[in-house]
Amino acid sequence: FPGAVLALRDPSGASFTVTAGVADPTKGSAPIDASTPWIIGSTTKTFVAVVVLQLAQEKKLDLDATIEAFFPDLPAASRITARQLLQHTSGLHEYLDSDVVLRDARRVWSARELIAVAVARGPVGEPGAGFHYANTNYLVLGELIEKVTSRPWYAEVRNRILVPLGLRHTGY
Repeated sequence: FPGAVLALRDPSGASFTVTAGVADPTKGSAPIDASTPWIIGSTTKTFVAVVVLQLAQEKKLDLDATIEAFFPDLPAASRITARQLLQHTSGLHEYLDSDVVLRDARRVWSARELIAVAVARGPVGEPGAGFHYANTNYLVLGELIEKVTSRPWYAEVRNRILVPLGLRHTGY
């Protein structure tokens, strides 16, 4: 990361922003501009997790029930829970570093295609047996959100989190 921006707002509404680093290390040393958009990357997982926890609080899903009813064709779905997906303990493999994805990195992959790539790689362990960070877990959670709400995960994130918090410049 060439730099960072930190913005804080206190309860009274007063805010301040601090920047560090350079905007583009290959082109010189221009400082980071606080108004430059940033790709939030894996921070998206935080938003997905909040929606899943809200759905659990609303009794629309059970964190400790298996996901088999939603994903009957997913191997081990009868032993994988939403909680394990949230905690990266589902045993699902990562798709990002697979040869098939790396060879076709510019392709726009659907979540279902990427989940299939991860499944084809086989499990990394038994569900609940141990931690293994895999983006696949959150792709499955995004699909779970859609199955529970009948709306895409990103619409739920927008309606449940971004809009109520006034995060007009936040995207994924």
